[in-house]
Amino acid sequence: TAVEEHASDRSTELSLSISAGCEGKAIFTGTSLAEGSEVGAALFGTDGNTYDGVKYENIRYLAKGAYPAQSWDPDMSIMLSASKATLYTYYPYSNDVNSLKSIPVTASTTSQTDYMYGTPVTGLYNHNPSATVILNHALSAIRVSLTRGTYSGEGSVSAISVRSPGISCHGVLDATTGTISSFREENSWISPPISTFKLNARTDTDIIIIPNGTRSAIEINIIIDGETFTINTDPVTLNQGSIASYNVTVNNG
Repeated sequence: TAVEEHASDRSTELSLSISAGCEGKAIFTGTSLAEGSEVGAALFGTDGNTYDGVKYENIRYLAKGAYPAQSWDPDMSIMLSASKATLYTYYPYSNDVNSLKSIPVTASTTSQTDYMYGTPVTGLYNHNPSATVILNHALSAIRVSLTRGTYSGEGSVSAISVRSPGISCHGVLDATTGTISSFREENSWISPPISTFKLNARTDTDIIIIPNGTRSAIEINIIIDGETFTINTDPVTLNQGSIASYNVTVNNG
């Protein structure tokens, strides 16, 4: 019967396509990933365990070509049967990840990675093998927008730093839910390298941070012409996937 044929078909390969859920975040600003990008994936059965007895955990998918003619090639083909499955994904891929429920994430002066996790794709099986993944930003960003006002100096901006009790430098991402836990190193300065620029029209600088849920003011240090200027914001709770924007006009005095 048709049902028996359906159940016996266990050789359908999972097909994957990936896009980003929103634009405008630091580092990653588009709705598609560039050629050569790597995404990690895991497939689980309806009971949350292995699928058909096969462990599909942290499978690397490589982007070939550019959107919209982009394809994603896996290191190991994921084969679907009549059993229903759920797919989880994250970006960027790391060979060191043992479980998609426990991915180390870092946001610091030396690490400005825009970690993302995919919205789970449910109901996959051999007659529904195509998974369209939407990636969500796991971290947050602080955007400092500088504009020259009446300031008459040269206006050379060489560094921008932020810190807050509401900002952590390390955490653990659960890519199946998007939540972050095990926060470490709060209230440390994050000062990503920037190309020195001159105050003029508005210039945006985005700094990726890990929000830990603590409502607190943000301290912003800006070095202009070798002098450090400090701004303390109103208390704010930073949220995953969002940008906290601060517009600063530099005047004399």
